[in-house]
Amino acid sequence: MKLLFFLLIFLVSTQAHELKKVSVQLQWKHQFEYAGFYAAIDQGYYHDLGLELEIKEMKKDLDPLQEV
Repeated sequence: MKLLFFLLIFLVSTQAHELKKVSVQLQWKHQFEYAGFYAAIDQGYYHDLGLELEIKEMKKDLDPLQEV
């Protein structure tokens, strides 16, 4: 467990300057059930892991298979 923790710290510290862009496709419109994503962004959890998170709201004519 300690080894995993130190490995995670090492990976975060070596990639802190370069953020990897990722996106999350919501299953519906922005609602309270997704508040955890927004809170994590505001508190910097994704940034600390080297991620730049984009949250995509579900759209009427969106085909998820085309997005992938």
